[in-house]
Order: sequence, then C-alpha cells, then structure tokens
Amino acid sequence: MESQWNKDRQHDWNDFNNELSGLEVGRPQRFLTDNEVDAYGDDRKKKEERRHLSRIEQLLMDEAYKAAYQDAMRSLYETQHAVYEALKESAQELALAEALNQDILDRASTLSDGTRVFLDDDGSAYTEDGRKLTEEEFGEVEWRDDSPRWTEFKNSTDTLDKARDRNDQMQRHSDRVEEIERELDDHPDSQKRVDELKDELDTIINSVDNTAQKELTLQSETPAVLPTLSI
Repeated sequence: MESQWNKDRQHDWNDFNNELSGLEVGRPQRFLTDNEVDAYGDDRKKKEERRHLSRIEQLLMDEAYKAAYQDAMRSLYETQHAVYEALKESAQELALAEALNQDILDRASTLSDGTRVFLDDDGSAYTEDGRKLTEEEFGEVEWRDDSPRWTEFKNSTDTLDKARDRNDQMQRHSDRVEEIERELDDHPDSQKRVDELKDELDTIINSVDNTAQKELTLQSETPAVLPTLSI
C-alpha cells in the first residue's frame, strides 16, 4: 500500500508542475513566489516588465488617452528644442557678460591695497562693492587714463546679474523637461496626468524667450578672450 508520505510527495509534485505550467486548479499558489520563475520561465524582474508592457498596451487601447499622449509627446519635442536653444543662447550671453565685467575690473584704478575703485560723473568715487571713498582715500588713488566710470561698472554688473538669472532659469527648465520626459516615457496611468504634463510643457515653452541674442561688446581696445562654450 502506498504510504501517506509518498502520496503527499506526489501531491506536492503535481501542484508544483501545475503552477509551473500556469494551470489553475482551484488551489492557492504554494511554490512559485514572486521571487521565482513563473509559467513563462520568467523571473520577478521579467514578470514586472511584462506587466508594465501589458499596462501600456491597455492604456494605448483607449483612443482618448492615445491622442492625448501623442499630443504631449509633440509638445515635449518642441519644448526640448526651444529650451536647448534658449539654454545655449543664455550661456553665450552669460559668458559675454562675465567677460565684459572682468574687462572693466581689469582696467579699474585701485587703492594701495588693490581695492578697485570707480569715479562717478559727479566727482565722487566708489569701491566695487559700492562704498564711497573718503577724501583721504581719494587722494591715494592713481587714476588710470582708461579707468572705467562707476556707471559703466554698475551697468555691466546689472547685465551680469540678469544673464546669470536667465541662465539659471533656462537650466531649471531643462532639468524639469528631463523629468517630464522620464514620466511620459513611463506612460502615466491616466489621461488627466498626461494632460497636466502637456500643459506644463506649454507653460515652459511660452516662458522661453528665443529672441535674437543681444550683442554685448567689450568696452576695450583689446577684446577679452571668451571661453569655449559646451552645452
């Protein structure tokens, strides 16, 4: 007579083969967990990939979702191009503004300790951080013939600050567009989320100013050498 132990072993073997074959026999799965192979011989990672592809297929069967997704992807490509061009332009503007400001600093007159100073149109003088010189300090300065004026320095500083702000803004836009691209590549679970991302892309591209680059020239006999830009 067959022992109970043999019967249990045969029962276990049958259940294992049924699970491996993907057969539903009305009993909970006992052997093949999410960490092991399934009926297709796939491990947990492959199973997740298969489920992910199945989810995308189901989403794209919805014509409204599919149309919204395609519209969002078009906006993504347009925004990527616009942001790239704006970032490249803003980097060039920043390099020019930095060179102009540095040229002015290099030509500035100085105090005995090296502090740069600038003569204002009203006859007063200021350090580069905006402190007004005393009469005693004023007398120490050996004013260079090509020494830039205070207004010239202030204008170059303002231009530099604006160039930095714009370049920072374009970089933030670029970073955000990359995040949106990753989310769209993963196919959001709802049309509402796709529409939200598309609206955000439209907001970004509308805020990007792609007007022609404003020409900044160096107020010097010898133009400064600009760095090579890499975007």
